[in-house]
Amino acid sequence: MIRLLCGVLSFALMLAGDLLFASTRRPVWKTAFPVGCAVCAGSTVWIAVACAPETYDVWRLAAFGILAVVFGVLLVHALFFALPAAETYGLNGGKTAVCDSGVYALCRHPGVWWFAMLYLSLFGMGLLPLPAALVFPAANFLYAAAQDKWVFEKTLAGYAAYKRRVPCFLPTAESVRRCLGRRGGRT
Repeated sequence: MIRLLCGVLSFALMLAGDLLFASTRRPVWKTAFPVGCAVCAGSTVWIAVACAPETYDVWRLAAFGILAVVFGVLLVHALFFALPAAETYGLNGGKTAVCDSGVYALCRHPGVWWFAMLYLSLFGMGLLPLPAALVFPAANFLYAAAQDKWVFEKTLAGYAAYKRRVPCFLPTAESVRRCLGRRGGRT
């Protein structure tokens, strides 16, 4: 239970850092995100080691392992390559420009989907128990919803207009066309 709680608290830490940065503009609060990511990853590994089965089904491990790699790459892409990492996660105190192209034309929080599918893939591999595979993505979803409501309009230039153009979590036919057509860019 403590391992699961550590993972959930990692999202609370990231949200606290975001809220404090949004209200104070002190760049030091941006460090809560990488620390929270490390705590989440560490608690995931801790759970996987503690709950490791004695034997693995090689085919199941391989099939879901491929999916885990795909969704892990999509998650890393959404968080660190689709956005300018230095500007987004750097220790600046100003507003960052909204990115409304690529995966961020699809929906405002594409990483929520990649994270959920990654954790379900880890469950499919037999590396995570079902509670962890459901609770961590749920905590991530709540974190993204809180960012959308209380953080991003204060920290991202043009976010109000972006919210009107791009759906929050569920892509629409139009947002899929924008994503695939690469129409848009920085606003």
